[in-house]
Amino acid sequence: SWEVKGKVMRELIQEKKDGDVELFEGVKIHHDKGWVLVLPDADEPVCTIYTEGASVEIAEELSNMYVEKIQNIMMDKTTGKYREGAFSGDDKMTVATYIYTYLLTAGWTPSAIFALLGNMVHESGLNPARWESEIEQGDGNGFGLIQWTPWTKLWDWAESNGGLNPYDIDTQLKRISGEYDYSKTELDTDYGQDCLYRIQTDSAYTEGGPLKDYIDEQLEKDTGYLFDMSKQDFIHSGQPLEVLTTAYLINAEKPAEENIHPSERIKEAKYFETELMGFMPQRVDTPTDTDIF
Repeated sequence: SWEVKGKVMRELIQEKKDGDVELFEGVKIHHDKGWVLVLPDADEPVCTIYTEGASVEIAEELSNMYVEKIQNIMMDKTTGKYREGAFSGDDKMTVATYIYTYLLTAGWTPSAIFALLGNMVHESGLNPARWESEIEQGDGNGFGLIQWTPWTKLWDWAESNGGLNPYDIDTQLKRISGEYDYSKTELDTDYGQDCLYRIQTDSAYTEGGPLKDYIDEQLEKDTGYLFDMSKQDFIHSGQPLEVLTTAYLINAEKPAEENIHPSERIKEAKYFETELMGFMPQRVDTPTDTDIF
């Protein structure tokens, strides 16, 4: 279940903070008898477990131990059912961790993921089932993690891709990582000028720093765009969070002028950077055949 895959990764890492865990291949935990690698799948709501031990029997023992551990994390001990809950507090971080591992496996940089998360908080509160104004299938309103507007954009895409469930977070992340709406905002338009004004009067710009430096450089170069950054540039970028968070806001979200407040979204992006960067992997390497038992 997607609700708990991120929680699995997060709790396994938090449980092993004594130096016996590596974070460059999912979560690789070392034991006296061998090691266990828990690798999140980018396309399915599952984690794959690889083990290596002094013998096949020991490897199987390690694998079984972590299958049981993951099942315990997934289950609500009170009801015996899969965990449920609102996307706040620990649940909010569970969803964020899931999104992080999914997109990292898909090739996104940590900075791009944190920038996206900072925007998602303001769009949906990280709730994939969130409807704009809480009105289901309202006329022209938004839906989902990034509030596709109108909601039929996501619905039609899901239907054309084999009848995927638009409520499913994996469906939404597949759309985001592959075909989400993103286009560079031209500066020589009324909307581009409105965006520039809002950015230049926001504290993220007026207090100086990476966003001011980037915008000023773009204006000096006269590129014609506020953020001369393609979709692929964004996904693979290591630019500062101030730049990437605002670039996503302007090039992907394209909100109404009155909703352009970069500093608020940057604050959320930095929160996730602080919470996740210390213990989550910064890249994912698929294990070679010789690693897999």
